[in-house]
Parts: sequence; structure tokens; C-alpha cells
Amino acid sequence: MEYNSKEEGLLYPLLRKKVNCDDIMHRMAYCPFKTVRPPPRKPPPNLLKNYTMDGHCVFGQPWYFDNFAPSAALHYNASRFNAYVTRDNQGENVNAYRDRNKFKPALKNYLYAIEGKHVAVVGTEKPWIEAILVNL
Repeated sequence: MEYNSKEEGLLYPLLRKKVNCDDIMHRMAYCPFKTVRPPPRKPPPNLLKNYTMDGHCVFGQPWYFDNFAPSAALHYNASRFNAYVTRDNQGENVNAYRDRNKFKPALKNYLYAIEGKHVAVVGTEKPWIEAILVNL
């Protein structure tokens, strides 16, 4: 909930914080918390501040997806991934969400802050965001 610096952004404030990526990845792989099945339909009230970056991000109508299938891991071969990269390079909207493709322009706006950095994308079912990041 703490951050080192804050900068105004077009859609949300840009918060910067030093993180330990090894610790984060370890906690994701070996979660110390109990997994709740089925997942809650709304964030628990005591965690709402965590879901909204301490109230900095507006929380709208929640979407609910429970497509948990531990035996159905998604895999994309290089040619399928390269198709996303090519489509994005040609200016086609590869964004899988219905947000009018606001993510790529937001990334472009902060390109100076992410250029040359390493990122981990966690949770996408289709590698559209990875294709955008590769192109940027």
C-alpha cells in the first residue's frame, strides 16, 4: 500500500515502488494463503482498499469469472503467439477486453517509465498483452 513516488496519469495515477520480484514470484508459486473455492463474487469489504490501490482506482460493477480448471493449462506455440504480435504490429486491436483498447495507449503514454524493464504478465488466457509489450 506504500509507494515511493506518484505521478498524475491520463487514466490513473502512476505509482512507483521498489519490489522484490523473486519474493513475489515465489509467493505466487507457493501461495501461503488458503485458496477460497469458489472465489467470492465481490471483494471482501476488508480488502476493498487492496483492490482499488487504496482508493486511487474506481471500482465499478465487478465481473465474475470462475473458470478454474487445474488440468486444462493453456499453451500457445510460437506461431500462434507470433500471430498476435503481427496483428498488433499492423495496428489491429488484439486486446481481448471490451475497454475500447485503452491499455496500449496508456502503455505508450508511460513508455519512458517501462522501456528496458522486465515484466511478468500473470493471468491472461490469450497472450494479447504479451504481444503488445513485445512490440512496445
